[in-house]
Amino acid sequence: WGMRLRELLAYSCIGSIVLACVLIWFHPATGDFEPDNPYWNGLKDFVSEYDVIVIKSLQDVPEGEGSVLFEIPYRPYETWELEVLLRFLQGGGTLVLMDDYGYGNEILSYLGLDVRFGGTPLLDPLFNYKNKWFPRITNISDTPITSGVSTLILNHATALVNTSDVEVLAWSSRISFLDLDGDLTWDRGEPVGPLPVLACTRVGRGMLIIVSDPSIVINSMINMEDNSVLISNIVGTSSVVLFDASHIPETPLSKAKSDLRYAVSVISSPTISPLFCATLIIFFLRRLWLKGD
Repeated sequence: WGMRLRELLAYSCIGSIVLACVLIWFHPATGDFEPDNPYWNGLKDFVSEYDVIVIKSLQDVPEGEGSVLFEIPYRPYETWELEVLLRFLQGGGTLVLMDDYGYGNEILSYLGLDVRFGGTPLLDPLFNYKNKWFPRITNISDTPITSGVSTLILNHATALVNTSDVEVLAWSSRISFLDLDGDLTWDRGEPVGPLPVLACTRVGRGMLIIVSDPSIVINSMINMEDNSVLISNIVGTSSVVLFDASHIPETPLSKAKSDLRYAVSVISSPTISPLFCATLIIFFLRRLWLKGD
């Protein structure tokens, strides 16, 4: 009975591990800005609509000419990654930098620009979609990037500051303000509108487009007003559209999925897979071999 109990426990543990791996593998992603997340905060519609190639590392960025790279910088950058982005722009690529409270200023500083993301909430108590956290943007310049765009809806956005070295393409309303102290009301000394939310500038042979809200591409926001028109204009006739998934927020589920994918890639390698299969055969058939003995 002792032997049977140990075997039962062993098989139960193995079954539990396999079941957990299956659930992790097939459960949809739920994290903010995850490309395969079908829920309100994911990018599945954006990736599908524009045939976006998702890259897991900036090492996979191709030559810049004819390519558009969407970057949501919610995790810090190493120096080599910043150098990749600079080379991408210098080579003629279009970099769409979309940030609010992340690490976008690291990139702007490395590129030698003065413009910065404000890093505090842009609130508009009057001209908004549902409440002050969803500013309605109607003050928009007529440029190729904004062609056909009359209204944008932002979601928990910030504003751009120090914009003297870029071309501003869109501003918030005069009622809007940057909530520096987080009390959700305007106080003396806090910047008031119109405040820049969309800008562009040339870097080398490439184009840098700066958006003060990455949420305009999530599933629940991309089809609001003219958000999708702006994205379509940016993508244009580009031969390659890329999204860097290496700097978006990491959830426990996304970390587990990543670790599981890595484990599967290791197990399925030509060196490991024969050993793994042999181990499984020995484990499950050992009782028959023992009976034979």
